Amino acid sequence: MLSLYTTSSCSGPRWNSRTIFFAITEQGCLVPCAISEAALEQVSQHRCAGQDDALARFAAFQEQIEAAAHSKFEQRHPASPGPMHLWADDFDDHAPEGAPMMAVRPNWAEAA
Repeated sequence: MLSLYTTSSCSGPRWNSRTIFFAITEQGCLVPCAISEAALEQVSQHRCAGQDDALARFAAFQEQIEAAAHSKFEQRHPASPGPMHLWADDFDDHAPEGAPMMAVRPNWAEAA
């Protein structure tokens, strides 16, 4: 059976049709991960304008994204198949204390 986790190195983040694939290291193994474009927009609070912009935003927020991936990994079932996906709601708990979520979400109509 092919293992999802590996100890070999991988290239940096890759863009593939509204998703960025990347890896984190957990317990000495690389864990493949993916972040949706919507999640990237949620964490950066800006709309992504194509591949180059999305990759630049990923680099700018990589520390936060990887922290969320590590946190989600700790809660993940060990036999979960495929890459670990980060979705927009994985970043909902990063709102300022006491603020309703709609108050911290950007207004996409104004950002466009």
